[in-house]
Amino acid sequence: MDFMTNLNISLDVMDIDARGMWENVYGGTLGSMRTPNATEDIAPGIRARRAGLAMHHPVDTQSALMLLSNWLRQLCCQQRRPKRPQQPSLSRARLCHRHRRYRRRPRRRRRQVIVPGFTSSGLEIWDGEECLRHYFRQRVWGTSSMLQALLADKMCWLRHMELDSETGLDPPGRKLRSAVGLEAADYVFRGYWVWGKVIENLAEIGYTSNEMYMASYDWRLSPWMAEKRDGFLTRLKHTLETALEVSGTPAVMMSHSFGGQVVYFFLNWVESENGGKGGDGWVAKHVAGVANVAGSLLGVPKAVSALLSGEFKDTAQLGTMSAALDYYLSPERRAHLLRTWSSLVTMLPKGGSAIWGNATWAPDDTAVPLTPSNDGTQEEAEPPHCPTYGNMISFVPDVVPPVAGNMTWEDAWRTLILPRLDHRLYTDEAEAANLVAADIEDLGNDARYDHPMYWSNPLASALPNAPNMRIWCMYGANNSAERGYLYRTSPYEEAQTCTEDAGNCTLPVDGEEELISVPYTIWNAAPSLYSVLQVEISTLPAGNCTLPLDGEEELIFVRARSANSAPSNGCFSQGMRLVNGDGTVPLLSLGYMCSEGWKNDKYPYNPSKINVTTVEYPHLPAGFSLRGGGTSGDHIDVLGNVELLEGLMAIAAGKGDLIRERVITNIKEVSASIDLLTHPSRGRPT
Repeated sequence: MDFMTNLNISLDVMDIDARGMWENVYGGTLGSMRTPNATEDIAPGIRARRAGLAMHHPVDTQSALMLLSNWLRQLCCQQRRPKRPQQPSLSRARLCHRHRRYRRRPRRRRRQVIVPGFTSSGLEIWDGEECLRHYFRQRVWGTSSMLQALLADKMCWLRHMELDSETGLDPPGRKLRSAVGLEAADYVFRGYWVWGKVIENLAEIGYTSNEMYMASYDWRLSPWMAEKRDGFLTRLKHTLETALEVSGTPAVMMSHSFGGQVVYFFLNWVESENGGKGGDGWVAKHVAGVANVAGSLLGVPKAVSALLSGEFKDTAQLGTMSAALDYYLSPERRAHLLRTWSSLVTMLPKGGSAIWGNATWAPDDTAVPLTPSNDGTQEEAEPPHCPTYGNMISFVPDVVPPVAGNMTWEDAWRTLILPRLDHRLYTDEAEAANLVAADIEDLGNDARYDHPMYWSNPLASALPNAPNMRIWCMYGANNSAERGYLYRTSPYEEAQTCTEDAGNCTLPVDGEEELISVPYTIWNAAPSLYSVLQVEISTLPAGNCTLPLDGEEELIFVRARSANSAPSNGCFSQGMRLVNGDGTVPLLSLGYMCSEGWKNDKYPYNPSKINVTTVEYPHLPAGFSLRGGGTSGDHIDVLGNVELLEGLMAIAAGKGDLIRERVITNIKEVSASIDLLTHPSRGRPT
């Protein structure tokens, strides 16, 4: 990176031996979450420390004092020649005395507040049924205790991971809470780091647990529900206020993935009279900058498929292994679990057709899934003749239950997803996510947008008035991410009862609960164990799922062997449309606000002209590493990217102005093709 060049730091990637690599994968010695003797993990921090980067000091005179201190140390403490011993003069002695007194003075250090992303924090059990009570205060998400609980009693584990579908909060008699401390999100599982490398490198430039705070939370909850149940946003506000009081300087907030949406929600909530009541200027006083790593600011299509069918790229690309996963944890049960999590509703795509396109157009239609070359540039291929990306959901012919053609995101939300969400509090936020503010030019003066429904939508709210704050958007690129899906009729495995209205099915659970099933499934390229056979019948055989069609014909879903696979025409890969991104979040969500929405003066989303810097890291995974090595741009593995770690160290050391913008994709061209001022998706709250 440019700033490392200015500091004369070598960017040569360190050598990693095979032993260190396998220790990093399997977590080293038994009982250790981090890798012992893994100096390669902290190499960016070591180089930064040698270059003179250290914990940031708050006042502008601090750097001058440090230079003066170093000069005085050389003046007073250098070794004297034995032949010509000299005593310091009176004035020199006084300077040395002041130097020693200054060294004893405690240094005030800028605090780093880390906000992890979706599934990154461990969840501990505090109250539960008899089947999990012996795991009290142990993690049922993260570490080996999760696998033990899941394998011992699958249904018991699922019931505790669910939230109440009526309230969106804890079910009766079951309580999970986030782990606390830096260990809450440094490693999710043994050997699988998330924030671990960032924490180790911060320690290399002088940080300790006193200057770092992990703002862990229950990632199943939306930010508003986390505040309602746990007071999470209030505690985060108090943390930043305490950081200012102790250090005398505003803190830096580092976020990843869904954590970027949580931070954005917080920035709107904390100053609002309907939220934290901090008043105007609170953010400017308490937050020096936001390092947004792989932030899903405009949502992810992955949330659509997760709520619709309990599937996403991670399950569709399992190939034949997906059959084993479906047998142990069926899509019906996954969808039922995911639909109780309000966080997934927060992650639904934002901006409606203005951002994600309509039936004939999408801003990224010219984008092609790219293969990165060795030098980090993009190698474009001739795009096949494919339908627009605006059709987020496509269907194979003769799908059952029948649908009226392909669907845009807005169509899929109202037709397929909305009827399947039990908790109606979720639906208000998702409806607001489809909006682009009606009176964009007067957004800040419209009090109706000052509501939790809109605080997670950057297109219906604005950044706070904090002109001295900095924002760094740092994310991987040139790695294919989900953009759309090809669905077929779902192969039902269990006895279900279907209703004609929206294709819903229910499955009895424990004789009381009913499980909302999925009528469709992603048509991946791997052979399926089940197919759907159409049979005309006059009576309903026991145990089969039937759906009336036209009042006469009925369909019966039967288990059968099949070698049918999805059509391959260059448009779909294993039942998915893929575009440029970081492997999870498309480029539109990663970069639009950072390259256009917060930089174009015709939009009111950045009223105080906060400095926004975009840095894209090409995805160049190392072949010898299961996590991609120090050049990976993958959604999670980018937290181990050497260049990104060096950038975070510079931000923590107060040298973030040395980070130069770097854009290697066509995000600026794609963003410029979106005109929010004239688009019909603009709407006004009622």
